[in-house]
Amino acid sequence: RACGLGREPLRAERWLERMCSGKFVQPSAFCFNSVVQAWARAGDVAKASTWLDAMRRRHVEAMAATYSALVAAQVRAGSLAEAEALVEEMIAAGHPVPRNGPGSLESIANSWQMKGDHSRAAQARKFAAEAPTSPPTAGLRTQKCGSM
Repeated sequence: RACGLGREPLRAERWLERMCSGKFVQPSAFCFNSVVQAWARAGDVAKASTWLDAMRRRHVEAMAATYSALVAAQVRAGSLAEAEALVEEMIAAGHPVPRNGPGSLESIANSWQMKGDHSRAAQARKFAAEAPTSPPTAGLRTQKCGSM
């Protein structure tokens, strides 16, 4: 976690890979979430997405903050359709969607607006008004690693 918070995503990734190698304890969902968030905060959407895909394959639960960080990175990268798809996945996983801030539907709507797509902006705002706000009920799960 310290590597992720310290903006050292490569170092965080290496620790997670070492844990997944079987030589150490098996990483928790928190470890995977930290790596996804670290890459997203660093602006490397591809790396963050790769680790989110690894989590999906291993049935490791992504936290709301993980989705939000990756949504924010997708918005910064201009990948708004991908950001919307992540929000839909976030909702399907039972997580609340931020109403404002960089990983929110409002940030997606504002970006659509700036691109001149007023219809998509309106759809995102409507979706934001209907999105769930209750906290998730599922806890974190620990999963064994496989190869990425």
